[in-house]
Amino acid sequence: MDSSGKGRSPEDWGSEDPEDDWKEFIPTLKTLAATLDHTTKEAPFALGREPSYADFALAGYVAWYQRGSQKVYERMIKETGGEQGAFARHYKACEPFVLGEGKVEEYVAE
Repeated sequence: MDSSGKGRSPEDWGSEDPEDDWKEFIPTLKTLAATLDHTTKEAPFALGREPSYADFALAGYVAWYQRGSQKVYERMIKETGGEQGAFARHYKACEPFVLGEGKVEEYVAE
């Protein structure tokens, strides 16, 4: 849980209808995604063609959600313009950094 007492994602927030929790999460998610609206396929990163620290931070945020729940990740992509949107384009461009170093360890939460 985070400092607000909520779980990791809207799926974990505990409302009777999870859509109520998504309604709270989506505006913030869309604001974050809007910071990438200026990007293109050729220059998918926050500052253009070359990744910056901001790109790694955002990719880490998205990867955390993806690893926690593919369903939540897919909903995040859907809500931010789909597979053709800047948010998805950015994450795909960052995947080599997210997946390319070290090894992936699977942990089971107790």
